[in-house]
Amino acid sequence: MPDTKTAPRAPKGLSPSARRWWRKIVPRLIELDIVDVKADYGRLVLLAQAWGMAQDAYKKMLDEGLFRKDEKGVTRKHPAHQVWRDSSAAYNSLGKELGLTPLSRNRLGVVNDDTTDELLAFLQRRPARGNNGA
Repeated sequence: MPDTKTAPRAPKGLSPSARRWWRKIVPRLIELDIVDVKADYGRLVLLAQAWGMAQDAYKKMLDEGLFRKDEKGVTRKHPAHQVWRDSSAAYNSLGKELGLTPLSRNRLGVVNDDTTDELLAFLQRRPARGNNGA
């Protein structure tokens, strides 16, 4: 099992898009001290798989269209839509627990995530307005 401060290699069996996600996101989560590789390894694998499945389903729908005719000639959503929706939901649910949204990083106490929020910086520089309608 890898040590807790070094990003492990992506597990075998991940799709190419899931492997790219792993190489980009897992080191960042470790750097921000959000995950413990030993304790969270399984959850990270599930996140990568969910990301990969959602991406693969999305690409399939782009290639083949959002709708198909079934065996009776009725137009229906592409079957990959369900895979995309379920995988996206799983990713969002797991991701919130591991700091993959700004709100969840805030709740986890991540102070500096090296992102610049230009709107927040602007609002903090602006003087407060009174209730005079101006």
